[in-house]
Amino acid sequence: MTQLLINRDTGRIVAESVILARSPVSLFFGAMVKGIPTGSVLGLTPCNQVHTFFVPYPLDIVYCDSHGRVLRIDATISPNRLLARTPAAVTVWEARAGSLAPYVTLGAALLLTTVPTDPQG
Repeated sequence: MTQLLINRDTGRIVAESVILARSPVSLFFGAMVKGIPTGSVLGLTPCNQVHTFFVPYPLDIVYCDSHGRVLRIDATISPNRLLARTPAAVTVWEARAGSLAPYVTLGAALLLTTVPTDPQG
């Protein structure tokens, strides 16, 4: 199974590779340890505030409420920053700068969906 992040308002696939962080340890370390591969998005849930300490590259960061609605977009955020809390956010999506922010708008709805992987390859 493959997970996709889709902009429900436009139907556009925002990311074809999704990494989810749900445990306290993976939420804390986020992009620091494994990094985010090019073309992938990291979902942090539950989460309403992030930092970019020890992340070696700029990030696009998108904050969503419990319905997947985009509440805030931080584009091209440099390393070693602590960003403001977004109280209504439940999920935060992070990706390498330029690969997420251009494809979403405030109020858009993002949907995480699972599609079957072709067994034939």
